[in-house]
Amino acid sequence: LSSFPSLTNSGVRISLESLSGVLLDQVTYSSDWYADEEKKDGGWSLERIDASNFCSTVSNWSASENEKGGTPGHVNSVKGVYEDIVAPELTTYFLLSNQELQLEFSESINEDVALLLSNYAIVGNSISSIVKESPNVLRLHFESPFQDGEIQKLTMNNLTDECGNSQEISVDFMWHDIHEYDLVINEIFADEAPVVGLPEYEFIEIYNASDYPINIKDYKLKVGSTETILSDFEIQPHTYLILCSNAAVELYKAFGNSLGLSSFPSLTNSGVGISLESPSDVLLDQVTYSSDWYRDDDKKNGGWSLERIDASNFCSTVSNWSASENEKGGTPGHVNSVKGVYKDIVAPELTTYLLLSNQELQLEFSESINEDAALLLSNYAIVGNLISPIVKESSNVLRLHFESPFQDGEIQKLTMNNLTDECGNSQEISVDFIWHDIHEYDLVINEIFADESPVIGLPEYEFIEIYNTSDYSINVKDYKLKVGGSDKILSDFEIQSHEYLILCSNAAVELYKAFGNSLGLSSFPSLTNSGVRISLESLSGVLLDQVTYSSDWYRDDDKKNGGWSLERIDASNFCSTVSNWSASENEKGGTPGHVNSVKGVY
Repeated sequence: LSSFPSLTNSGVRISLESLSGVLLDQVTYSSDWYADEEKKDGGWSLERIDASNFCSTVSNWSASENEKGGTPGHVNSVKGVYEDIVAPELTTYFLLSNQELQLEFSESINEDVALLLSNYAIVGNSISSIVKESPNVLRLHFESPFQDGEIQKLTMNNLTDECGNSQEISVDFMWHDIHEYDLVINEIFADEAPVVGLPEYEFIEIYNASDYPINIKDYKLKVGSTETILSDFEIQPHTYLILCSNAAVELYKAFGNSLGLSSFPSLTNSGVGISLESPSDVLLDQVTYSSDWYRDDDKKNGGWSLERIDASNFCSTVSNWSASENEKGGTPGHVNSVKGVYKDIVAPELTTYLLLSNQELQLEFSESINEDAALLLSNYAIVGNLISPIVKESSNVLRLHFESPFQDGEIQKLTMNNLTDECGNSQEISVDFIWHDIHEYDLVINEIFADESPVIGLPEYEFIEIYNTSDYSINVKDYKLKVGGSDKILSDFEIQSHEYLILCSNAAVELYKAFGNSLGLSSFPSLTNSGVRISLESLSGVLLDQVTYSSDWYRDDDKKNGGWSLERIDASNFCSTVSNWSASENEKGGTPGHVNSVKGVY
């Protein structure tokens, strides 16, 4: 043949048809047909035992016994008389849904009899359609859904193989509706190095908390934004399954039942969200772990798993998890070393709030809030105003929009009731807050460290100091810092009235915290030695302050060469430029986080 078709080692379907389209023969072989572990590795042919037996498959084939490895063009070395008198048997079944059942038989079933509805009987129900998925696999669809927990009995007759053999086959099965927390995420091994005693591969352990087996075929495992479809595996009630990479599956089988994934999703050391969903989109469990859950600074550095304390407690998060106490670093496939009874009786608390605008308030709680309770408007009350709508930003963060704008300087009192956590705990929560309209110069640029070397006494990193001139605190979340053509969006930080904030690079933030309140920027904009324009804008676009400094502002030829900051003389004078600035007079070269050394009235 000019292009001989590839015969895959694992198996493929081969058929032969006449010129007029008559199917003469077809065979779908597999490597199991060799029935010899050495010969299946190559160099040996598969030979038909009985060339006059047209109905058998694997039982009528075997690896060649000829010393050359095969008998091309000659009588097969395994030639004999083979008569198939064995009827098909049901090897496995799988409930695809509450109306579909998949049956797998020990051999091919004759198609005519396989599709004949009268060959099947089930009490109180009937079969509406049958699909032959493959020669030995059938999919049955039933007229009525199976009821949760009821035993079903299916009887099959006359299901013959290609040689006419058949027997009565009966199977009892039970459908169980899948509920939230039937399967739970029970152990997480996110940081595998250094090795303590477990294989150097990440894993997620699933626990079947129900009283019935659950097959996870086509279940969805989500890790962050990565979704993985799980393959066929039945988890028995109150047992465990270790999910890991294909490379790790043999290692973890030494610990318990393991299922390898062709592309195991990465479990970041710092934390990520993990969830498990059924094919019908029932969310079984979800966990967003973090490195704080270890509660041990040594164990959080790697080699130890996170274990669920109480697998029957489905409402708790960090309080229901801890680092493993097993000497190997974890307990995959076994009872957790930290197992205990944990009852959550602590109600959520309001940890922080942030006024996003004069009509929006963001609330952050100490734990997840039940979504139904969070979105119920009647659980909130505020005098002289109404809330509509409520948005759940994350499990523990809510954003409230109010009908009427808050008035500048007026005290608002918000009362919240029935905001339960996932365990049903709640308490009345009240918060007083005041909205202040943001005005020009409420925040001013107060100190600039543009030339950090040679070092005089400050860290060798540039900074910009902001001063709050107002009589109220201001949160700079989403404020815009502009340096030349570079824009930087600031993160969450509340500057108290008449206090300072040092803006610097992330690399410098710990150093500047020794001087005062500091906020790190992921990419701090360059402050050129010769000068550049700096401005600060509010979330609503109010220009708070702008400065275009130059090296002349130092008024000192030595200090302009580096190591000294530029300080504002009078922070309450908003109209002056060069005449209101000078080089620092502090012996360290500047006063970040403190009153300027050149402070005066200008």
